[in-house]
Amino acid sequence: MSTYVAPEYWEDTLGDAYDESGVGYPSLARSFNRARYEAELRGVDQALRAAGVTRPERVLDVGSGTGIWIDFWQRRGAREINGLDLTVTAVARLRGRFPGVAFAQEDIAEPVAALPAGMDAVSVMSVLTHVTDDARFVHVVRPGPSAKIIVARRDAG
Repeated sequence: MSTYVAPEYWEDTLGDAYDESGVGYPSLARSFNRARYEAELRGVDQALRAAGVTRPERVLDVGSGTGIWIDFWQRRGAREINGLDLTVTAVARLRGRFPGVAFAQEDIAEPVAALPAGMDAVSVMSVLTHVTDDARFVHVVRPGPSAKIIVARRDAG
């Protein structure tokens, strides 16, 4: 049995499949993974609208992967977007695809060097199980009213 080493696993996975399957379920069709993300995007959009969040000014996306959520925040008109990802592969590709977004390569399972403070929204989609120090993320969100959205995913089995 091999040992799971997150940075190596994700570099290999995204190196082989830098698409919805690479960040979703690699054994399932890309169309399934795309449909799953589209459903999540619609759900989060509806929840934000219901909470009265129309246009967050400053956003941090943790685990940016292929940029699905970066694109979501850009379409919502966010003025400033910051992205973190574990892999060199993702950060390099994201910088090419989204030149106006600041990306950093960080392992959120370890203490993160410099999280930007005062964010209106923080998206941590499908990576919450990797956050081991909740207190480090508390200072990231701007004080005041907020919308808390939890996207739960239960794998079959």
